[in-house]
Amino acid sequence: MQKLIALVLSLCMLMSVLPAMAENAPAAENENAAGKETPDEAAVLAEQAKALYEAGDYEAALPLFLKAAEMGNPSAQYALGLFYDLGLGVQKDAEKAVEYYRLAADQGLALAQCNLGVCYYNGNGVEQDYEMAVKYTRLAADQGDVQALYNLGNDYFSGRGVEKDYSEAYRLFCLAAEKGNADGLFAVGECYYLEIGVEKDLEAAAEWYRKALDAGFVPRDDEEAAHLKELIPGWVDNRSAESAPAEASARTTKIEAHFASVEEGQQLMRNRTLYHEQINAKNLEFMLQKKGGTLEEFIDYAAEQVQPFEPEEEKRISDILAWMQAQMEKHGLALPDPGTITFVKSSGKEAAGAAGYTSEGAVFLTPEFNSLTEDQAREIFVHEIFHCLSRLFPEFRQAMYSLIHFKVLDHDIDIPQEIRDEIMANPDVEHHNSTAVFTINGEKKECYLVFLTDTVFEKPGDIFINGAYVGIVPIGESVIYRADEVEDFWDVIGRNTNYNEDPEEIMATNFGMTILRLDDGMESFKTPEIPEGIITYLKNGGK
Repeated sequence: MQKLIALVLSLCMLMSVLPAMAENAPAAENENAAGKETPDEAAVLAEQAKALYEAGDYEAALPLFLKAAEMGNPSAQYALGLFYDLGLGVQKDAEKAVEYYRLAADQGLALAQCNLGVCYYNGNGVEQDYEMAVKYTRLAADQGDVQALYNLGNDYFSGRGVEKDYSEAYRLFCLAAEKGNADGLFAVGECYYLEIGVEKDLEAAAEWYRKALDAGFVPRDDEEAAHLKELIPGWVDNRSAESAPAEASARTTKIEAHFASVEEGQQLMRNRTLYHEQINAKNLEFMLQKKGGTLEEFIDYAAEQVQPFEPEEEKRISDILAWMQAQMEKHGLALPDPGTITFVKSSGKEAAGAAGYTSEGAVFLTPEFNSLTEDQAREIFVHEIFHCLSRLFPEFRQAMYSLIHFKVLDHDIDIPQEIRDEIMANPDVEHHNSTAVFTINGEKKECYLVFLTDTVFEKPGDIFINGAYVGIVPIGESVIYRADEVEDFWDVIGRNTNYNEDPEEIMATNFGMTILRLDDGMESFKTPEIPEGIITYLKNGGK
């Protein structure tokens, strides 16, 4: 905002502005009204023209707008201004656009006043005149027109056509922001970032940037993008294929489901190499429910748990997948494209009865999943989809982990053997290669998380989960700290879930809850910055 924020013509789509214009247009009759025709008849014509516009038939809409405009209808006059401004069904003609904007503006239509102000500002169809630009923009702003409020804020910021006044610019940007204007929301953030009319406050700037992105804001230049990247973790610049990461530019919400046969599922179960490498003797005792078991026994046992999907089970999974994709599209979000995801059904005995888990890119679901309510099943489903995306897309994983202050390393952590022997392996966590900074005994330390249990297997029926806890281990040390021994544990990972054994599970849980609650808002989250960051990333990662 060191330069003027772009003054954007309020070229609202006719389908959205005409109803408001028809309802709010000034009631006084225009001197140009012909014969016995009334303003009501003109409004009917304008509505008919709008319907044709919405159907994409600009040529048929044009004569109706012309007739209604000749009868003095300001809505139609404004619409014609847009037609000539944009070249909708007619040759672009800036002077004609100004002519029709002026007719509607002189009748008090705020939208026309705003656009006429922009024409004067840019010298489009009329001689450039900043004072006239401010005059018409102010007329519209005085009626509460949100674009005019934003544009007038820019006038006070630039000092063109009016004396420069940063405090007034900030006030007007705030008024536009209160009405949900994306440019206004971003401008308020810029004011806090650049100390324009208000004290510098980067936390406030970040909050307003998030609101702007949620409202659909897209940066217009590298300076604006740089501010977003600095203050919004996980934000991806996707303005163009050239400026955005290749991974982000190929995003889509379209995912296909493949249901594995028993034979295919057993092969996938046996090939979970990364998971098998983590399994220690303590794990085997609990999973095989006996002492002295071997990894080979467990692999055979797990393969025996694979089952065929029933038709109703496949339908439920397909329906939830369709719901997820519909939610993404409804809210303008886009996922990285994993292509086809394979689903395997198992008894769940190999996974302590879990409803679902992900391993080597395949999602394993159990009968427990079938017993869940619809919302529970949807949340678990999206949770597992997160694991698939995290494995396939490193940039996605890093962006998500950063929301809870973790960074992903380019190598697995060298965990001391005495700790490795105690870790409870989790198929959802294929690597221990992420760290965050925690405060332990007043000292900041780079740490990783491990999943442990106090329970010792003694007899069949013993389950490790009863004594399970998360351990925090400083890099290069062999000391394990519990969460209550770390001063800022919850400040780092957030307070949205107690499923905190690894950043992979923390973020998968946040991800599932976020998508489930898109229609309801993020107010129910104790740490709303996390779901807000997820939404920001998915909005900016879409096409």
